[in-house]
Amino acid sequence: MQRLTATRILKIKRFVNCKELYFIASCCIILVHEWSADHENEIISMPIAVNLEEIRLCSLSAEDIPIIVQAFTAIGWNKPATIYENYLQEQEQGARDVRVAWYRDCFAGYVTLKWESDYPPLKAEGVPEIKDLNVLPDYRQQGIGSLLLNEVEAKAFMKSAVVGLGVGLTADYQDAFRIYIKRGYLPDGRGLYHPDLEHGSVRYGDRVVVDDDCTLWLTKSKIADSEAV
Repeated sequence: MQRLTATRILKIKRFVNCKELYFIASCCIILVHEWSADHENEIISMPIAVNLEEIRLCSLSAEDIPIIVQAFTAIGWNKPATIYENYLQEQEQGARDVRVAWYRDCFAGYVTLKWESDYPPLKAEGVPEIKDLNVLPDYRQQGIGSLLLNEVEAKAFMKSAVVGLGVGLTADYQDAFRIYIKRGYLPDGRGLYHPDLEHGSVRYGDRVVVDDDCTLWLTKSKIADSEAV
């Protein structure tokens, strides 16, 4: 029987190690392939580092609408073109201002200012409403939302001493809620509001569906804004 020399033992170990490595590599390839098949429709992206000096804020135009719709479709949000077509029409009629943020010619977000609020207490007092602030996830927490709010607040305070907005109650709205509080917005004191209720404000014993229409309303005064500056 042939004796195993040290050299032969080393060759055997190398062969075994190579087989093990090949097996591990094969398993990794299979796992990556299976993961890719399961996630082929998902978009993997990294947050975009933004230089705020390169942000352009513009009014909404007809050419913007398909770009905005496509941007939201790409992240799985249902934002049909009819929303922005209505915004554009109201902008042309002077009923709403729309400010769109662009970063290096890429759509980043938008906000609107509705001069006659849908919320009855604001409407009765002639207080304009900031509505539908949206910043794409890749551009968030870099100051774009603040730039948009600065613009519409300045416009609102040219005609009104107060501006208001409604915030949803689900977790989707909590980042925006924190921003509003830091900017000096305070609850208007009327509690939760839902348009499906005859009396508007939610009372003890009421049953409401928690959806985008179930909101807490906040207001900010021009005085508070000047003090913050």
